[in-house]
Amino acid sequence: MALCGCHLTAAPAESLMRNLCNMTAWRTIPWLAAALIAAWSPGRSCADADAAGDDSAEIAQQIAELETRSVDAAQVAEWIEDLDAQRFNHRQRAEANLQAAGPAALAAVSAAARDAALERSTRAVRILLVWSESGAPDERIAALQELAKATETHPTEAAFAHEQFAAVREAAALETLAAHGAVHNFDQFAPATHRYAPLQIMIGPRWTGGDEALAALADVRRLRTLSFHRAPVTNEGLRYAAKIGSLDRLELYGTPSSGGVSPEVLSEIRTALPELADIEIRPGGAQLGIQGDSAPARNVAYVYAVFPNTAAARAGIQRGDIITDVEGTQVTDFKSLTAEIAKYQPGDSVTMTIQRNGQELKLPVTFDGWGDNETLTEASMRGATPRIIINGGQRIVIPAPQPQPQPQQQPQQPAPAQPKQQAR
Repeated sequence: MALCGCHLTAAPAESLMRNLCNMTAWRTIPWLAAALIAAWSPGRSCADADAAGDDSAEIAQQIAELETRSVDAAQVAEWIEDLDAQRFNHRQRAEANLQAAGPAALAAVSAAARDAALERSTRAVRILLVWSESGAPDERIAALQELAKATETHPTEAAFAHEQFAAVREAAALETLAAHGAVHNFDQFAPATHRYAPLQIMIGPRWTGGDEALAALADVRRLRTLSFHRAPVTNEGLRYAAKIGSLDRLELYGTPSSGGVSPEVLSEIRTALPELADIEIRPGGAQLGIQGDSAPARNVAYVYAVFPNTAAARAGIQRGDIITDVEGTQVTDFKSLTAEIAKYQPGDSVTMTIQRNGQELKLPVTFDGWGDNETLTEASMRGATPRIIINGGQRIVIPAPQPQPQPQQQPQQPAPAQPKQQAR
């Protein structure tokens, strides 16, 4: 219904017409009554207002018929034009028909959402919102993508669509990565000011996606730490890391498995990500299986915890041990121990010298590889946080593992008070 160029909604219009028809004093304002009656419909009487409800049944019947036949471009164009029609019922019918037409009307509705005519663009946006919440996943994504373009006519809805579109793409990317063997969890060391719960993703030796599936990483907007642990990918695959604008840390442990990391690829990543705080490279990919830190007041490699079914556990290393030597090379703190282990390959054997309760012991150790032990993989991914797997749309939370209990020794040094370092 139109009055002075303004559209009125159906319910108020019908109610107003019925009230005017029932009022005995309405003739005191004949100009208003005449305008309303003329706007309601030329040639229709007050009795016609009571029958207005019949139009909704007619619209529903037309929609049912529409769903069983194809829609041509000319019909879609006519409905788009009617979104701004003078008659309210015409606008309602056009909106309902376009909504039922689905993907066949997507391009036209998207263009209408950016139209200068407020009534037309508002109804088109409403159609896109309905499509974004129902239908097949690809249709929902397409509707959100188009709605996000309406930044000038409907900035609030466009911002909402952009946010939802990014979230849908991220969920799909995590599904793809998980299907190929990647695991991820929340990165507890990321800044608390980050708007979304940040993620760490580990791609290990069980990865089946090759280089191509790594393209999904670019859609994980919350990704802060990316770990390649002896992953079967090449330097070309590592180039995808350069597309992750949110990345803070990149771990390359035994990846690529042959030839090492290309200096050209590293340069490309650093150039593309100037805010990338840390790239840690461990060419060998060997893993011991402990968690530790430098004891206070002395530079030593103090063993804080030993994880089960690891090289350290099999060698007999215990909590409270201090590692002083690896195959004749002295280690002065946990950082130097990590650097020394990084030189070795999985399966290599060395002799480690440790201090335990005032005695010096030499223990043979055969290294595991990063990514081989799932329990330690979870612990190495910042330990205290749960592992979350996206599986068929369900979020399965698995509590983070705890280190294997070890008998407490009489410590040679006070237990470290500073934060523990990542498992090694």
